[in-house]
Amino acid sequence: MTDKVWKQIERRVASVFNEIYSKARRNPLSGIVDRQTHGDVTDTPFYIEIKHRARIPFLSDFKEAASHAREEHKPLLLVVHEKGSHRCLVTLELKDLLDILRIGQTWREQAQPWIIENGKYRRKSP
Repeated sequence: MTDKVWKQIERRVASVFNEIYSKARRNPLSGIVDRQTHGDVTDTPFYIEIKHRARIPFLSDFKEAASHAREEHKPLLLVVHEKGSHRCLVTLELKDLLDILRIGQTWREQAQPWIIENGKYRRKSP
């Protein structure tokens, strides 16, 4: 029996996060009985909720901005603000988020030999 599309999407997203967070897995009982997280993917520093929708209201805005971002060879961050709200939501493509996370991971690995002393960075002594 073939999985429902939303389950396939959850598995695909968990698999992608697993490339960076080796224990990331789809949470088969998300929101029901799991005690670790109610989210759809476990063992990441994020609460990941995956929604499979026929329509995404601001997708046309995203597509338009994405074409401009491609022209400038930059990843797109679409910031969406609801009128009358103080909240802004950031939307970006999953591949761009993963690139950002990989860069951060590399930076942390390279930064290990550095310490801050008197407000300045210096290399640790061997």
